[in-house]
Amino acid sequence: GGSGFDRDGFWKHSVGTAFITRTIAKKLQTEVESAFLAGMLHDLGKVVLDRCFADYYRAVLDQCEKEHLWIGEAEQQLLGLTHADVGGQLATEWKFAEKYLYSILHHHEPEATGRYQRLTSLVHIADHMCRSFGYGSGGDDQVPELDPAVLDRLSLGERGYGILVGLAEKELEGASSFLAALSSG
Repeated sequence: GGSGFDRDGFWKHSVGTAFITRTIAKKLQTEVESAFLAGMLHDLGKVVLDRCFADYYRAVLDQCEKEHLWIGEAEQQLLGLTHADVGGQLATEWKFAEKYLYSILHHHEPEATGRYQRLTSLVHIADHMCRSFGYGSGGDDQVPELDPAVLDRLSLGERGYGILVGLAEKELEGASSFLAALSSG
């Protein structure tokens, strides 16, 4: 059964986001140690919703498709919470380090987090880039908006951002090799 959630696409999106978060962190010389894992875990809540609430999540995914909604919007409408909330709850229960809790909880709105704003901002940008490239699937066909305040926070002008996009695109080749190596076992 399941909800019709694209698990392979999800895994690919998570790995792609992890690789991009790490490469941006290295380039900006910030949060380098935590970047990969934060990127990998950011959409954890979607796995929980897909596995534990398949019928509800199917309705969410149908709504996304029908109305071309971003998945977070459909979740909020139908469930009253988002994958970020659910991921945050899980991170709390599993006693994840606080920085991962915050970056999961606020990856769509880094300005809303009182703490770990830099790490959360990196994940926000990487998620946006990964989806812009159409690498993997976030469960909908939308690209969530990039919060311009994030670019200011990291002192990124258009040129700086453009450089990161170029690095990110290269990085996805690394992500693809990584995925290929895992699946050929």
